[in-house]
Amino acid sequence: MILVGPRLGKFRDDGTVLATPASNIPLVTLGVFILWLGWFGFNGGSQLKLGSAADVTWMAVIFVNTNLAACGGVLAAIVTARLMYGKVSLLLVLNGAISGLVSITAAPILLNMEFAILVGVIGGVLCTVGMHLLEKFRVDDVVGAIPAHLIAGIWGTIAAAIFGGANMGAQLLGIFAIGAFVMATSFGIWLILKLTTGIRVSESDENLGQDLVELGMEAYPEFMTLSEDDIQEAIRHKESKLASKSKPEKRIGGHCHDQYADWRTGWCQDTNALRAVGRRRFYSLA
Repeated sequence: MILVGPRLGKFRDDGTVLATPASNIPLVTLGVFILWLGWFGFNGGSQLKLGSAADVTWMAVIFVNTNLAACGGVLAAIVTARLMYGKVSLLLVLNGAISGLVSITAAPILLNMEFAILVGVIGGVLCTVGMHLLEKFRVDDVVGAIPAHLIAGIWGTIAAAIFGGANMGAQLLGIFAIGAFVMATSFGIWLILKLTTGIRVSESDENLGQDLVELGMEAYPEFMTLSEDDIQEAIRHKESKLASKSKPEKRIGGHCHDQYADWRTGWCQDTNALRAVGRRRFYSLA
């Protein structure tokens, strides 16, 4: 996020933030519930064996704690969002569930199940507040991964010492050691990629959307950034400029490189002709 930078138009010059809602809320919700279900196997598998009645009992405890923490994260996100914004955001609630699951993962075997709820509640609050603070610092976290996974994960690692009996010093050492290693190595690798191959698309491609640039069609027609009239207008503009030049490149199987592939005709259209239209449509979504 540091090296790639925010999406175009996400943070305006006047300090406001452009809302970029998910393209399909039902699918996002379904995805979170699939993760929620999968987390039972993720945490339950930490028991590593199921050869005795005691193992079965401990795995059951893990299942209950995992579910309670997720529920605590959901409820905390609902309350926190209501206090901060005056309304409940489903996306914040879903991230609250994820943060609750992440928070309990370090110590899902807590004997006191009330502690599992508390761990999830704190994780949900941290995630909701963290998403707000990232926007204040102009960090474009598209899906809220930093609050839901990094911040909640750090909290869960500390919670394992507070509620689960783990050594606090060892937990803190692990947080700093792993954090420093991952930050240094990933930053170095992505920096090399940025200086060599590049790590984000061009401005014109971003304005148009990679669904248009790569596939030649709108992936989400209900949220079109370019209307049919806009596309036709840009194509006519391009054709008028090419009237005295050679015919545009025919797209057969491959890419159009820096051109937009018009799926209706199969011809490549220069994205420069669409760039102004795309930018106008993009910034009008606010």
